[in-house]
Amino acid sequence: MDSINAALFAPFSDVKKYCDYYYWLEVWFFASFIFALFGFVITGYHKKAKASHYVILIVGLIFKFLSYAQFRLLYSMCVGK
Repeated sequence: MDSINAALFAPFSDVKKYCDYYYWLEVWFFASFIFALFGFVITGYHKKAKASHYVILIVGLIFKFLSYAQFRLLYSMCVGK
């Protein structure tokens, strides 16, 4: 049981090579946040947009920003060692 636990949940031996993974996820979520923000602004100019459209866009913006912040933190922790 300990070998299964160690194989599934133990830290990787060479962690530095995985730092690029967090970097590219950080870049991806920042770009998606900018595109979602642009979509929010464009939707604001449509007269037929309903309140539900704004709620969905705001929730999407929050999710994308929190994902960006999380991957930025993980990347900072990874390269900081």
